[in-house]
Amino acid sequence: MARRSDTPGCGCGGCLGLLLGWLVVGHVLLLPVTLPALLAVQEHGPRTTTPVQDAGLWTASALVVLALAWAAQGRRRPRPLPLLLHTALLSGAAGLAVRGAIRVNRSVAADLRAHPTGDAASPTELPWSFTATLETVAAAVAVAITFHAVRRWCRRNEPPWQAVIHGPRPGTGRPGSADQEVRRPRTGEIWLADVPLREDDSRTLQHYCVVVRNHASYADVMQITSKDKSDRRDHIPIPNDGWDNTEYEHWLEVALPPRRVPYGGFLKSTPQGDCPEETWRAITQLMSRSAGRHQNAKDRTSRPAGGPRTQQGTAGGRKERHPPRPSKGSGRSGQAR
Repeated sequence: MARRSDTPGCGCGGCLGLLLGWLVVGHVLLLPVTLPALLAVQEHGPRTTTPVQDAGLWTASALVVLALAWAAQGRRRPRPLPLLLHTALLSGAAGLAVRGAIRVNRSVAADLRAHPTGDAASPTELPWSFTATLETVAAAVAVAITFHAVRRWCRRNEPPWQAVIHGPRPGTGRPGSADQEVRRPRTGEIWLADVPLREDDSRTLQHYCVVVRNHASYADVMQITSKDKSDRRDHIPIPNDGWDNTEYEHWLEVALPPRRVPYGGFLKSTPQGDCPEETWRAITQLMSRSAGRHQNAKDRTSRPAGGPRTQQGTAGGRKERHPPRPSKGSGRSGQAR
């Protein structure tokens, strides 16, 4: 969406909110470490958390990391292996940051012991508040950098150009009209869109669809349906891998020409997922065969420019229905042979 120019101070507020958000994330991630240390300081003794409490704290921390790894995919449905890999990267970054903060804490405490100030005894460790703050900031910075790196990597193939949608997008319910910039759907992605009906293109129905071509103001799509089409040859089954977590079976319409959906007809800002590889290979093969048949038909109907029309046809040596016109000196210009 185009940025509004009549909201001063919005940038500073957004940066402050983003900073506070990452600090909250770092605080939640380090609860299994900082909370037992706080309880030990308050009660002047060893750890006071029970195994059940430890399990709950570590579960909350793991869920936060998993949510961050999921969000780095751009709200699409990621595959399990990349999701686990990104979760491990975020966890490793937070762990390394905490280890670095602990080393800095010990280094500062050792420096204070080596250079005492006044008659006061130098502390063997820094206060809990300083240690927890240092670890939280370090974890938040490391996780934020890793998150944006993973997000950039996952979206490296997205095109830099965008489509301008005139007026409110369908389903937003906002009055008035405003131009919006949205990312164009890429070929091979599955989107939710208002797909026009074949019998009446002025009417549309919401369907998942596979984008097969991009144009200036619209995209060509193949419609996906959950109705049973196993007995029809104009549909092929499409697996749910990577874009749908339900148990419903889906079929893809492939025999008829793709349908045109304007970019304003795509109902979400991100795709549902990527088309499964085996289905996309079948789509490309069908499209290449269709393009080859179209080119062969075009070659058969084309004639050399300026050449005479021959009596022999292209199939079986059949004669043309209209013979060539005789020369002017024959005296039979108005008769057929």
